[in-house]
Amino acid sequence: MAAPDSGSGKPASSSTERASARAAAPASQDVARLEAARDFEGSAPLWLERIVQLRRAGSDAEADAELKRFRERYPDVPVPPAALPAGAAGTR
Repeated sequence: MAAPDSGSGKPASSSTERASARAAAPASQDVARLEAARDFEGSAPLWLERIVQLRRAGSDAEADAELKRFRERYPDVPVPPAALPAGAAGTR
């Protein structure tokens, strides 16, 4: 049985485990985000759909960053209007 944590009545390991889980969560989310990025970056249509989804969700800054990376990787692929910033003309 673990010793109480400074009068809280809870074992010290319990609060330590919770703190570790909270610290690990962002790291595991980053790994998942990187794996997802690899999935759609290998496919221009999937990547464009991701950019459109970001715009629809109101994440314009993230969509702009993804669009910039997309254009660097796929300079000759037309970009649909829904993936472009508001007020942007054309597909380039």
